Amino acid sequence: MRKRLAGILSGLLAAVFILSLFPVSAVSYEGAPEVGSTAAVVYNLGAEEALYTKNLDGRLDPATFTKLMTALLAFEYRAKNGNVTVTVTEEMLSAAGGTSMRLKVGEVIPFDSLLAGLVVQNANDAALVIASTVGGNIMSFVEQMNAKAKQLGMNNTYYANPTGVDSAAMFTTMRDILTLCKALYRVNDFMLLAENPKISIPATNLSIQRAYTNKNALVPYSYVTDYYMEGVRGMIAGYTPRAGYCVATVREHNGNKNLVIVSGGVDRSEQKNGTDISSYREAKALMEWAEANFGIRRVMEQGTVATEQKVRLASGVDHMILVTGEGLEKLLPLNADLAKDVTSKVRVEQEVFTAPIIEGTTYGNLDVYYRGELIGTLPLVAKSNIGLSRWLVAWDAVESFFSQGPARVILIMVICAVVFYIISLIVVVIVQYNRRNREKKQAIKEMMQIEDQRLKKVRQEERKANQARMRKMRSALRAGFRVLQGESEADPQVQSGKKKPAPSKAVAKVPEKYRNSNRAVQPAANASRRPAGAQTSARRSERPSAKNGAPQRKPEVYRTGRPSRPSSQSTVGSSRPAGKAPQNSGAVRPNGRAAQKNNARPAVRAPQNKNAPRPVRRDPRNGPTTGKK
Repeated sequence: MRKRLAGILSGLLAAVFILSLFPVSAVSYEGAPEVGSTAAVVYNLGAEEALYTKNLDGRLDPATFTKLMTALLAFEYRAKNGNVTVTVTEEMLSAAGGTSMRLKVGEVIPFDSLLAGLVVQNANDAALVIASTVGGNIMSFVEQMNAKAKQLGMNNTYYANPTGVDSAAMFTTMRDILTLCKALYRVNDFMLLAENPKISIPATNLSIQRAYTNKNALVPYSYVTDYYMEGVRGMIAGYTPRAGYCVATVREHNGNKNLVIVSGGVDRSEQKNGTDISSYREAKALMEWAEANFGIRRVMEQGTVATEQKVRLASGVDHMILVTGEGLEKLLPLNADLAKDVTSKVRVEQEVFTAPIIEGTTYGNLDVYYRGELIGTLPLVAKSNIGLSRWLVAWDAVESFFSQGPARVILIMVICAVVFYIISLIVVVIVQYNRRNREKKQAIKEMMQIEDQRLKKVRQEERKANQARMRKMRSALRAGFRVLQGESEADPQVQSGKKKPAPSKAVAKVPEKYRNSNRAVQPAANASRRPAGAQTSARRSERPSAKNGAPQRKPEVYRTGRPSRPSSQSTVGSSRPAGKAPQNSGAVRPNGRAAQKNNARPAVRAPQNKNAPRPVRRDPRNGPTTGKK
């Protein structure tokens, strides 16, 4: 089984190799007319593409197409030697037969006249004389014919004579005939001669002027019009019993240049009661079909953007644009949808290119396909110049250096060292930061402790000062109480028990900071101006009694134990001479108010409102407060 598969694959590869040597692909388009001849081909010379093929590689008899090889060698000889004069010999005409231009032995004729008889009249005697003239003899010329066939790539062709008379030794293919016709199409002198419907040959030493009509019925001439086509240029037509009717012709019409070759046609004139040679009829039908359905189409314009490719080490950009370096024109069906049927594939030398990029330089190719079949390949060139970045070049050199084994190890060690250093540095910074924070917190704590101690000391000093002030105040109050107590003891009524001692609310002496110039009571100063007995009697005489009908008023005392402030009628602070008693009485009542005039009713304090705000007192520690707790 494996050997069989290997044999099949070998055969396929050999077939592909052989077909690759041939310039024409055997492709037939739909809609072509039916062809009954043995082989046929329609080839567009402008697009160099076959539009229709039948039996392209099958063996055929060369027949009339043999004279095309004879003509090719003859025109090459004419180009080198010019229009030489040839004398016809009997040896040259020994194998003559079939179509002839009636040459005679001993006739002297120009070489150009022989070419005209060969191409237009398709004369066999002209082919034999040309073969003997060009090759020296007929057999040498036949060898030149086979050598030229190999040179053109006609590997399946062999010639045995220069006329194309039937011979079992000769063979060819439609592909090789097409190759020969394309070579002759490029010989302009041949095409100018082959397109003539009629030609005249000058008179010679043995013949008068001769005129011949073109044997190709597609070329217009006077008496046959059934297959006439305007614009037809040759090339050759003929008949042999083995090959049948053959024709090769070119038509240039409406910008198209189509070559049609038909081999193996038949004559059906008797069946249709007229002229009906299938090779002409089918050649004409194929020509009309090709011109009606195909034309040169502009498939791709030059400069069409095909792709973008990455570019390394470039300055300012990272890619380049590739465009088609030339346009593409192909012979395609006229009704083809190019946007849908034409596809392309980019082939580049590499995926990433390296700067600099030069505008117009080819960096790839673009394969163009029509319905999956390759119809052309275009070069892809850079659209613009791209400069080289020196910085990127330096960086690339560094990368290339470190991409090597030892350099990579060194780089890894350096990176590890740098990373270790950075980590160590971060750890040191964190430790120092934490230490500074601890020191700062400790300093703040110590400052707060010092401040607390200072505030504690200040509060202690203030407390001691307040306590000292309070002691002084209590001492002053005690002194005042003692003074008042002494006055009460001097009063006889108090001693006899008839009268209670006056409450110890009057203040004999008030510290300076609590003294008021308008309200301060200075009993000690008044007492120093008169004897103690007189003062007591004066107070007693001025004090209102219950017997006189006036209610006795109790002295007002504040919550703090201080005596009530004297009223504005107090004699304390009045303007009087020093050392003298006031005119009215000079005595001070126990409640600190001055005595009224004789027989005057003492002032009575108005009842207080319980909801009224209490008098404000001052706390030496916390500032002023109300009496309410």
